[in-house]
Amino acid sequence: MTNAFLLVLLVYCIANFRRIPRSSMRSFVLLLMILPFVSIIGSFTIHGQNVNEGSRATLFTLTYLFYFILYILKIDYQVVLKMSVCFGLFWVIMEIVQQFTYPTVWFATRIASLDNDVEIRNGIYRYNMEGREFGLLLLFYSFQRFLEKPRKKYLAGIILGLTGVYMLATRQVMAASVLCLLYAMLAMHKLKFFSFFMISVIAILIYCNMESLFGDYIEMSEDINEDNIRLLSYDFYGIEYNKGQILPILFGNGVEGMSAYGREIGNMQDMGLFRADIGIVGMYSWYGIFYVLTVLSFFIYITAKRKYIDVYLQMYVMFMLVTSVMLHHFGYSPHHIMTLCIILYLIDNSIKSRKNITNIKMP
Repeated sequence: MTNAFLLVLLVYCIANFRRIPRSSMRSFVLLLMILPFVSIIGSFTIHGQNVNEGSRATLFTLTYLFYFILYILKIDYQVVLKMSVCFGLFWVIMEIVQQFTYPTVWFATRIASLDNDVEIRNGIYRYNMEGREFGLLLLFYSFQRFLEKPRKKYLAGIILGLTGVYMLATRQVMAASVLCLLYAMLAMHKLKFFSFFMISVIAILIYCNMESLFGDYIEMSEDINEDNIRLLSYDFYGIEYNKGQILPILFGNGVEGMSAYGREIGNMQDMGLFRADIGIVGMYSWYGIFYVLTVLSFFIYITAKRKYIDVYLQMYVMFMLVTSVMLHHFGYSPHHIMTLCIILYLIDNSIKSRKNITNIKMP
């Protein structure tokens, strides 16, 4: 059903392609959407997965069409921003509410089963609820606005955003969020005592809770003798799996489907080797070096154009950059891609509006 819907969107976008402007992010979106289909060559020639199955497994990358839909339907930039912040608020509220509803759970990717109970970290249930991207937008947007004009509603947004990040209980997200807040203060020349004090308190809280936050993970890793499982994944998918062949290096191994290739990857995952857990190396294994170069070009472009991009969006891209070693932000699942489309759409409009302001100010 999802694939059929995406094919309908493809036809609709092709029919309305002239209505899509030559925006800053358009080239990146096209490459991120098309390059995974090139990797079908790898899954066919290297792993024997037939083209039909490879196409079916890769079709989810057409979710990038959502970016073009926003332009075709002319969705207002402010509407997209407000809806994203509202989604972030909902995410935080549900993270809080679900702490008191166990064992009843409405939204989670980590749920109890007969042989697997919900993980408890730092005294909270860790559901890993989807939507953290919107929670980060809530945090970063509120922080920028608070630095510009301190108001209670922005302070409330910061507190709620930080609460959501804390309840997510993911180490790299916590650390990257604090780093992004520090970056915002430097970028906006607002590194004042109060702001620095706030960040210091957050960092101290995380440090003081290191054992409760990370102790369970360390203990679990020791019990299953997989202390370096992520390093093993980097080595396996980054070097060993390609066996020095040029084709998977250039175009990737492709997305696994219901095939012998899929069963092989399933066996690797049973041993704890997940490509989704090794960020850009996982992207390289799936889609090849050209895909990785596209991702790196995106980060370079944003850095070069940062004076035209709102700070909260700079913060989000910085979050993507510093966590890209461990998190897959670009082509892993439809909902991650759809969220990225929103970010790219916001960046486009930020660049456009700030350039217009700059041109007006010029004599």
